[in-house]
Amino acid sequence: MVRRGAIAKGYINGYPAEETLNYVYVRVGSARRGGDIAIKPIPGKGIQLVLQRRPDGVMELRSIGFSKARFKSVEQIRNWLRKYGY
Repeated sequence: MVRRGAIAKGYINGYPAEETLNYVYVRVGSARRGGDIAIKPIPGKGIQLVLQRRPDGVMELRSIGFSKARFKSVEQIRNWLRKYGY
């Protein structure tokens, strides 16, 4: 699924990634159809967690958004993903 406003697509650490005007989103979870989606920012870190509700009601991490103002290069994103086990 192409995110509305995507300007580039590719892969980071083997995960699908999409670049928008202000964020780079890396899909670390499975993409499902349906289910509520919630975006939870991590204050002061320049990161957004995109969560999606599974059929059993549990919210699951779908992708991580990295602010381009905070993460200036793909290498910084790669390092963050490695540090946290992705």
